[in-house]
Parts: sequence; C-alpha cells; structure tokens
Amino acid sequence: MAKHNSSGWLISLLIVAVVLVSAAVAGSATGWRPFTIQAVAVPTITNPGFEGDFYLSGGVGELVIGDGWNVWYDPSSKHHRPEYKPETVNIGRGRVHSGQNAQKLFTTYSTHDAGLYQIVYGTEPGQWYRFSMWAYQWSSSQDNPDWSEGDGKCSALVGINPWGDTNVMRRTTIWGQEAMQVYDHWTRVEVVAQAWSDRIVVAFRHTCQWPVEHNDGYFDDAHLELASVATGGPTSTPLPTYTPYPTYTPAPTSTPRVEPCPTCEPGASIDYAEIERIVRAVVTQLLAEREPVRWPR
Repeated sequence: MAKHNSSGWLISLLIVAVVLVSAAVAGSATGWRPFTIQAVAVPTITNPGFEGDFYLSGGVGELVIGDGWNVWYDPSSKHHRPEYKPETVNIGRGRVHSGQNAQKLFTTYSTHDAGLYQIVYGTEPGQWYRFSMWAYQWSSSQDNPDWSEGDGKCSALVGINPWGDTNVMRRTTIWGQEAMQVYDHWTRVEVVAQAWSDRIVVAFRHTCQWPVEHNDGYFDDAHLELASVATGGPTSTPLPTYTPYPTYTPAPTSTPRVEPCPTCEPGASIDYAEIERIVRAVVTQLLAEREPVRWPR
C-alpha cells in the first residue's frame, strides 16, 4: 500500500492559506472584497398552483378566482367577459395539471380576451426573470369533451409587465410566444423579461377569436425564476440588454432660419421654422388619433 504523504498535503494547505490571507489583506486595504457573493433572491408567487381558496371577485358570482390573483379582461364590444371557475380533479373533466385545482375561464358562443394577473414584489431592477404556466385549451363547435373540432381560434400565453403596471393590456406588457390552436393537452407557455422596478406584474392570457359553442381555457402551476438559471448551461447565449422606450426631447429653440429661394420669385424666402411647426402639428395630431396597439393581432 502506498504511504500517505502527509507533509506534502500540509505544505499545499499552508500555501492556499497564505494566498487567501494575502488576498483578504489586500482587499481590506483597497476596499475590494474578493470573496463577496451577492445572491439574487427569487420572489415568490402567491398560490401558484391554485391550491388555496377561491373567492368572488367584486362579489360577482361568475368571477370565482384563485386567492392571490386578480381578474382582467378586454371590456371592448369586440369581446365578452368570460366566466371564471375553479377546476377540481375528479369532478367533471378534472382538467388539472397537478394537485387538486386549476383555474378555468370560458365563454359560450362568444369570444374573449382575458385572464388573471398578480403583483410580484421584491424584484431587482435590471434582473431578467422567466415566468411560465401550464395551459389546456378546449375549443369546439361539438360536444366531444376530448376533441376540439370547429374551434374558435384560441390561444394561450403569459406575460410580464416590467414596471409593475396592473393594466396588462398596455403595450408595456411583454407577452411570450402564444400557443395558438394547441388543444386537448397541457402545454407550457413562458416569457422572459427584464424587471425595471422593485415589483413586476405576471399574467396569463386566453383569447378566442371565433364565437363557437365551447371556448374553454385552463391554467395551472405558475412558476417564476431567474432567467439566467434556466438558460441551459454555461454555453447559453447571453440575454439581450433591454432598452426602455426613449423619452422625447424637444428641439432646442433657435433663431428661425430664413434662406433665399432660388426657384421663387425675386425677393422670396423659405421660413424653415414655420415648416417645422406645421409638420410637428400634423404628426402630433396623427399620434393622438392612432388606435391602441393590441396583442396578439
């Protein structure tokens, strides 16, 4: 049996100790902390699997939603407010991804663009987050509960509002890729976004464009994580740097520029300041009258 070289092991240990002490001393002298690791805490989602209580939103009997979540829907005349109900395993169709409950929303012979949202506190501005959920869609003009036929062109997706805005229909909400016309089985939908506040809003969305008999959506098992944790390993492509919408800065005031007009009558001139004023007025009017951007359309 080979003899254990204890002296060599001790020498190696002493060398490592000297290096660590030297680094610590140098760090204290310069203000550098060589071994400080700041872990980013992942904020938690309330009732992610809808295993908690359900309550009436606003006291409305058709709006029964999971605790910790809030109703949102498109109130325009194009769509109708769906009904929200708990889905429970072993009751009815029992469309639950895991546990005992899931959230259901649906319309009958109608269309909708709606879902639930939740405010998540404790996010770090500049940090990337991944939000995901499991979704099940049944959309059919027939009554076979296991098969969608003559569907209402439904889609399921999730989103993050990086500024914590609870009006998820604003264009600042970032939506992930939608599961368009994916029916009769559970599918995972996700979105990645960069937080720009100490809170974000996470939301799921179900939209159906055609008014068929059954337009049903089910959601379960919400999950929030740091995006860098689940990018697939050390060789993953870095996430892009998000650039906020630019803030408009008016042009500096200057002396109006008046130049001769070579093709005009003698003595005529061009007032560029007046031309700029007219163009700005037209652009401002067009922007004020533009239609709001809606997703996904």
